[in-house]
Amino acid sequence: MNELVSIIIPVFNKAAFLDETLTSVCGQTYASLEIILIDDASTDHSLQIIEKWKAQDSRIKTVLNTENLGGNKSRNLGINLASGKYTLLFDADDLLSTSCIDNRINQFDENTDVVISSMGVFNVSLGDVSSTFNWVPTENNALIRFLRHDLPWTIMQPLWKTETLQAHKGFDENFRRLQDVELHTRMLSSGVRIKINSDQNPDCFYRIIEGRHSMEKSEFYTRWVQSASAYFYKFKNLPAIDATKELSGTLIETASQLLMAKISGEISPLKTKELFKLLIENTSSSYSTRIVKVYFSFQNSIPFRVKGLKKAAHLLAHGR
Repeated sequence: MNELVSIIIPVFNKAAFLDETLTSVCGQTYASLEIILIDDASTDHSLQIIEKWKAQDSRIKTVLNTENLGGNKSRNLGINLASGKYTLLFDADDLLSTSCIDNRINQFDENTDVVISSMGVFNVSLGDVSSTFNWVPTENNALIRFLRHDLPWTIMQPLWKTETLQAHKGFDENFRRLQDVELHTRMLSSGVRIKINSDQNPDCFYRIIEGRHSMEKSEFYTRWVQSASAYFYKFKNLPAIDATKELSGTLIETASQLLMAKISGEISPLKTKELFKLLIENTSSSYSTRIVKVYFSFQNSIPFRVKGLKKAAHLLAHGR
């Protein structure tokens, strides 16, 4: 197969990682690529690195945003420009195995809209995190798992048919966090035809080192809460399932992140309460969402994390 594959990479202040990422992308054994780099008004020397690579590899195309638009809008610019039959959505600080595209593209057939592969994780170099932390995707209950924030795969694990991404208008630009969760939930609920890659070895690698994040913590958690609330509201009326019950999992996971941020001193107790209030403003008064409030109230009343409490909240809310 020699179909063109579009790889879309938004870049914002990723100079520390960009050379390594582009080495893995440009070094693919599958050569028929267009690599669309969207610089989102970086203030470090990311743009100089992009221009260096563009001079070296004619497959690289660039979009230079004059102002910071954020990940969703930048990715959508790339999706709209993509001319490949298939599209990979990728981040500027992660890595691909040299055979990643070959590995995925050979799995497609006429009844497949997206092929989803396994992912490894690392800190500084590949292999420095145990393979027990690999993300191995499964089709079983994928939609429900996304609603519960028990995520079965991440943004870089799928290889999409480009026409599928474009037909669904790419990312919802109102989401400043949970962008890929919203996208995958919307895709699955619309009936896209997925195929799990039969090769379970990771062909992409997610960097988990803390230095990759630059956003101020209060803003980070505010965006997370706003997006989790919007996610609940957007999908609470999905047909054929009790979506409100399943979405309580996303509320529990978000509340847990707020509580851990308070315990670690990343946000103040007052900010924690303020953000939790924002989180539940658009929820229903169902049994499952009341469990979320009880969980938060109890854990917030004590200065240490109670082991097993979050798991118990999940079990009570939706039987997981």
